[in-house]
Amino acid sequence: HAHSPTSDNHFLSAGATDSETLRRLQAIRQAPSLSEADAMYLVTKAREILTANVHLVITIVTVISVLAEASSPNRFALARCEAVPLILAAMAHFPENHSLQGQSTAALLHLSREAANLNIISEMGGIPLIIKTMSKFPLNASLLTVANAAMWSLATQKENKVTIAQEGGIDLILQSMRNFPRSVDLLTRANAAICNLAANVDNTVLIAEKGGIDLILLSMQTFPNHSDLLTSANVALSNLAVNLTNNQHILHRGGVSLILSSIRAFPTQPGLLCRALAALCSMALIDESRFQIAEEGGLELIFAAMRRFSHHSVLLTKANATLWNLSEEPSMRERIIQGGGFELVRKSMEAFPDDADLIKEGSGALAGRKFVTFCD
Repeated sequence: HAHSPTSDNHFLSAGATDSETLRRLQAIRQAPSLSEADAMYLVTKAREILTANVHLVITIVTVISVLAEASSPNRFALARCEAVPLILAAMAHFPENHSLQGQSTAALLHLSREAANLNIISEMGGIPLIIKTMSKFPLNASLLTVANAAMWSLATQKENKVTIAQEGGIDLILQSMRNFPRSVDLLTRANAAICNLAANVDNTVLIAEKGGIDLILLSMQTFPNHSDLLTSANVALSNLAVNLTNNQHILHRGGVSLILSSIRAFPTQPGLLCRALAALCSMALIDESRFQIAEEGGLELIFAAMRRFSHHSVLLTKANATLWNLSEEPSMRERIIQGGGFELVRKSMEAFPDDADLIKEGSGALAGRKFVTFCD
């Protein structure tokens, strides 16, 4: 997840005229847990001074953000005290204040880690406010990094994928990637947001039309040794490549090579490997991509991952699904047989006989029936 923007200086800028309030805010922030009374104090105090002291409002929102990031009980306590509507009101009241907007977006990001809070943020208009902030501050990398992370979190919800697209969020995420092509943190969050947004058929087309695929591939080329970025890029490609036009575009722009390069760069990281296998699984929906995967050593990399992580059920499930799609082409099926791929599939099924997903993908690979999925 994305951390809040730098915030300690807000305790210095809130003003010495309210030193008692600042002392209490510091105590609440540093306490081992957040009481219901303290949560209510934060929200009530911010409402009292909402239009009078923007610096103190920023300080309170910063404390809320820090506490929301810290624990699930804190997030629920803040929600019960109506922290979300307070934050949205502050964003609406101070649209020109980048510090307030950045801290508020971070607070919404952390609060949204609970599904109930995510629903409240969505229902109360949080998405348009965050998108408006991105539009107003297109050159603020710190703010955009947090905003992209918030888009990722909010886009886990089906309806929000549509809302974000309708409000222009996809354009702004992609523009942030163009504006900051060397910011690995921003790009990682942007790729993750695109991943969740692309688990929607219409969005897969829109993202491609607006240059999203090229931006993802460029981020992989720019940071070939950054595992978090490559992980988010691979899972974004896995959803985009389900669209066959996108699949060909990814292939012709060197996407298969970049996916395989990420596997070679991090052969011992199962999290990255699972996402890379998901990307290969989607790419292997068309013959041209299947042949490219094989020609560039993809089969051997899949087999090596299965051998290395023979007790990792999630990775083996992804590998089985990928071999299932690859084996739809007869000559590829023969290459998988000769390379011992189906023997590895059988071993995975023997190792996890009660894993329904793994058995389904393994059985499909052995039988040779088609498979397609989105990878959220």
